[in-house]
Amino acid sequence: MGGRPIRESTHTNKQKLAEWFLKDWEGRAAMGAPALPKVERIRFAEVADALIEHYQVTGDRQMRDVETKLKPVRAFFDHYRLMGIDQKSLTAYISARQASGLTNAILNHMQGSEAGEPIESDQIR
Repeated sequence: MGGRPIRESTHTNKQKLAEWFLKDWEGRAAMGAPALPKVERIRFAEVADALIEHYQVTGDRQMRDVETKLKPVRAFFDHYRLMGIDQKSLTAYISARQASGLTNAILNHMQGSEAGEPIESDQIR
């Protein structure tokens, strides 16, 4: 940038992976595209905060409802990296909620779309 060399760790000991990161970064720079944050570093908490901020700015949702619905999800997933949330962790979350006394019907309603339909686990990607 501005004629200065930029050094950034790829956080890997593998030369091939480090070379891949460099080529990706150079390709984005050549196209004028922004250097994206490493997706594997983004935490669930960052995305949840951005969602809350979006709803506050746009007024699309009642903030009390959003915060109430996100509270148990954040309690479980805030420390997770976004890429680490998979079927196993979703199942662990549901098991934890069931252990707290919630029935499947309540969980399905809480996870459902605005039409009240349950979200199938294979729809979550």
